[in-house]
Amino acid sequence: GAAAAAAKTKKKRRKKKKAADSWTQPTARHAFEVTQTSDHAETPVNAYEDLAPFMRAVGGRVYDPYYCDGGVVRRLQALGFRDVINENRDFYADVSKS
Repeated sequence: GAAAAAAKTKKKRRKKKKAADSWTQPTARHAFEVTQTSDHAETPVNAYEDLAPFMRAVGGRVYDPYYCDGGVVRRLQALGFRDVINENRDFYADVSKS
């Protein structure tokens, strides 16, 4: 009943907090230093669904320099976009070199 539902909700909150906290820990999976959790919010698929008609109208090529977990490529490919660039690189270091 209610106790089981409350326990399940509490477990979900702990899992979310753990996932959010993991962004602040050093990791070898990124080619850049992760300093703020707010820098790692991936765009949800429903936002891409809203933008898809415009993106197709302007050619369908997508460059997103902000790599979080690589979800951009998966989400856009699921919507039919094949020319998507989203690499695990430090965008700001790349720009400073040019």
